[in-house]
Amino acid sequence: MVLTGRKCMSTERRMQELHVEYLFQNIKDKASFIKKFTAEKKINLNCIAYIGDDLNDLQAMNMVGYVACPANSCKEIKQIANYISDVNGGNGAVRDIIEHLLEEEGIWEDIVKKIYISGV
Repeated sequence: MVLTGRKCMSTERRMQELHVEYLFQNIKDKASFIKKFTAEKKINLNCIAYIGDDLNDLQAMNMVGYVACPANSCKEIKQIANYISDVNGGNGAVRDIIEHLLEEEGIWEDIVKKIYISGV
């Protein structure tokens, strides 16, 4: 899921290219949105990994099980992050964070093989 406080057509196009199932834009109260969404979908908040970089993410980040952020995030976000990417936002931080999380789970290599080596 991509949840953003802004609305941007280029974000919409990119998420379609990446086959992101859920895109929610112009969401000002991310914490309330996540509470409602996870309740409707019966998702445990501890199973949510949240990537954010600024104060508008702080409340939602405090509700979830895993928090990550780009290198150029504000200090309050960095203080609660489980992982801080070495990469700035807009320069591949999301990819770095996802790779890091999947490596922690021990499944990164299998995913790479499945997608890029076996041609699935």
